[in-house]
Amino acid sequence: MLVDLAVAWSVPGLLAAVPVTAGVYGVGALQEAAGMLPPWNWWSAIPAGALFALLWAGIDTVERGRRPAGRRGVVEAAQGADASDPEALATGASGAEAPGRTVT
Repeated sequence: MLVDLAVAWSVPGLLAAVPVTAGVYGVGALQEAAGMLPPWNWWSAIPAGALFALLWAGIDTVERGRRPAGRRGVVEAAQGADASDPEALATGASGAEAPGRTVT
């Protein structure tokens, strides 16, 4: 749930990973205190938080680099599409270029 909230609010990975990790370990501590979990190795909290932050930041960087190119390709392809053909609009192809169509 914490990851979902951070992604929904577009919190950068470096900022979101530490509180998310703290929340997970906090809930684990409560469950251990209630006798619902076996004993944990609590020393792993800091490395897990740091690695999670680096991983999430890396994914953010990759996604940021891919979005503009992917969107640009769809928009440019859709500009040549026939507005009266829903399939062409959905695929971004013009009538002559739509897959599976023969222009006569």
